[in-house]
Amino acid sequence: TKTLEFFFSNESVPTKQSYALGEGMIGEAFLERRPFNEADVRNVPSYLDTRKGAAPPYRAVLCIPILIGDDAIGMLTVDKRSAALFSVAAEDIAKGLASQCALAVDQFRKS
Repeated sequence: TKTLEFFFSNESVPTKQSYALGEGMIGEAFLERRPFNEADVRNVPSYLDTRKGAAPPYRAVLCIPILIGDDAIGMLTVDKRSAALFSVAAEDIAKGLASQCALAVDQFRKS
């Protein structure tokens, strides 16, 4: 089974989380190469399963795959404490950042 390893900082505490490919909303977004905008992750059973039922300190999550061509190489995730979808504008900005990340990685690989 392939796993995805995410490194993030929650309130200045570096953390590592692993997911099986396709597991939970992050794994699904990565596998399907599509954005995931969830207003309240506490309503997503597959997400709670990845956390062993523990409620996260945040509610809304926006996941944008980082793509080079058709290959997903990473995931940009943004979260917030309030339960509300991210706006279309916020999603567009995150997509732009993910594209810039992909471009930087691709250029690095070619150098």
